[in-house]
Amino acid sequence: DQSISRRFREPSRNLTEGKMLPWGAKEANVDSIVLPHATKQWAVVEEQLKVEIKTVAKLSEAMTTIHNKRVQFRNVALQRVLDNKPEESSQFFKETLPFIQNLVLKIPETFKENELKILRIGKPGMLRLSCLQCACLNAAAFFHLLPRGKMCPELS
Repeated sequence: DQSISRRFREPSRNLTEGKMLPWGAKEANVDSIVLPHATKQWAVVEEQLKVEIKTVAKLSEAMTTIHNKRVQFRNVALQRVLDNKPEESSQFFKETLPFIQNLVLKIPETFKENELKILRIGKPGMLRLSCLQCACLNAAAFFHLLPRGKMCPELS
């Protein structure tokens, strides 16, 4: 989709020296990423994820709102999977999705810092993360709250 590609190339105006912010803001010399709870968008994330989501349409709406309506999320693949499996659909919206939502909401208490150091290929470095921190980062990635793909070729 051309509009999505364009969004990833357009730098945001709220840059921080040497940091990469979610939602497309980046700098050339990136040494860390700013975690979602340290952004001005966090209040919207909290508001959207504290609500029970019962359908793919509501999930898509919440994700679109979280991202300031810059991208329309439709979650078509998820819809296709859940359409043909009512038991899995029920379990996803009653157990799995609330669990993922709660993990995202735990990010502020799970991470003491507002940033996460980026490790470079071929450069010495170490980053220790607990299982809970890894789970929180995966949950944040589910909602597209971390830099990824074309947004941050440095991380790809």
